[in-house]
Amino acid sequence: MPSPGQSAPLGATVLSGGVNFSLYSRDATGLELLLFDQVEDAKPSKVFEHGGALFQE
Repeated sequence: MPSPGQSAPLGATVLSGGVNFSLYSRDATGLELLLFDQVEDAKPSKVFEHGGALFQE
């Protein structure tokens, strides 16, 4: 289960307990973060959907 992240720095930041994702788009209405277990997987193992301009996980 995701926990609240930090808004900075933008991008993906590897931390000791996982990865912080922080994205910004002035014009976005939502986003999907797709996580894959293996590079060759055709389907993601997890999908997170979020509406709004600021996303942090």
